[in-house]
Amino acid sequence: MKLTAQNESIYKFLIPMSQFPNAEGMKNQMGLNIEIGIGNGEYFTRNALKHPEQTFLGIECRWTYAARALRRIHQAGLRNAYVVWHDARVLFERYTKPNSLREITALFPCPWPKRRHIKYRLFSRDFLLILNNRLRSKGHVRIVTDQEAFKNWIMDQAMDTGFVVTSQQIPARLDTKYERKWAEEGQKQFFEVYLVKHQHHKLSPTDTPNMNTYTVNHFDPQKFHPEDVHQDVTLRFKEFLFDPKRERAMQSVVIVEGPLTQSVWIKIDRVGPIWRILPDMSSGVIPCRGLQLAIDHVHQEVTKTSS
Repeated sequence: MKLTAQNESIYKFLIPMSQFPNAEGMKNQMGLNIEIGIGNGEYFTRNALKHPEQTFLGIECRWTYAARALRRIHQAGLRNAYVVWHDARVLFERYTKPNSLREITALFPCPWPKRRHIKYRLFSRDFLLILNNRLRSKGHVRIVTDQEAFKNWIMDQAMDTGFVVTSQQIPARLDTKYERKWAEEGQKQFFEVYLVKHQHHKLSPTDTPNMNTYTVNHFDPQKFHPEDVHQDVTLRFKEFLFDPKRERAMQSVVIVEGPLTQSVWIKIDRVGPIWRILPDMSSGVIPCRGLQLAIDHVHQEVTKTSS
C-alpha cells in the first residue's frame, strides 16, 4: 500500500519508533497490551474492539502486514489501537524502560525450524531477559505456537530468566489466519507458553554511540561507486541519487548488524566550499556501530573521487 492522500487517514495509527510505547493519544498505560507480530491485524483488532477501555499496541516488522493492520484498524473505527513498524528486539531494547510494561502477546511467531536458522528466533534467552527487565512485577508474556519443538526451545531459553514458566496444549480458538490454515490441514492442538515475571533482572543500559560525520573539499559523483561490505556488519549499497542543481547526493544502504537491519540514506551535500557526509536521521534511523561504518565507508569512497 502506497502512501497517498486517499489512505493518509490510516497513518494516524502508525506510531513513530521513537515514541514507542508512550505516544501521544495512548493515555491508558495501565491497560497497555502489546502484541508482537500482529500479521494482518485480525486478532489484534478484535481484542481492541472487545476492550475499548484498554490500549493496544501492535508491533510488526513487515510493512505489507503492518499496512493491512492499519487499514483494518481504520475500518473498524478504533481509537485505542496503534501499530509500530519495526523489529521487536530493537524496540524493547532501546525504546522501553525497566518495569514499565504489563502484558505482551505473540501468536504464532516464526519458529525458524531449520537448525541454521535458529539464530533468527525471537524468544532467545537474551530477548527474554530484556522482556523481564521491561515488565512490571507479575507482568506476563504469552506465546502461542503450532510447533511443539519450538515450544520446548522457548521453555529451555526461559530458564533462569526471572520468569515462572508454564505451558499447555490448547485447541484452535484464536481465529487467526495461520491457525485456521493449520486447523483445516488437520492440526487439533496448539501450544501455549505463559511466562510470569517473579524476579527482576537488571540490565546495563544500551549505549547510543555518537555519530561522526565528515567534510571534504571535493566530490565527483561520476566516480562514486561504493562496493558492498560483508564482515561482522554487512553493508549493501543500493540506489544512488544526485541532484546537480542543488549539489546534493543521496546513497541508500542496507545495514545488517546482528538482528538489526536498517535501510538508511547517507547524504553528501555541498555547503559553501565543502561537501558534508552525514546520515539522514529523519526516517527514525537508529544510531549504531553499523551506521557509523556506513558513514565511514561512504567517506572513503568519496575521498577516492578526488584522485
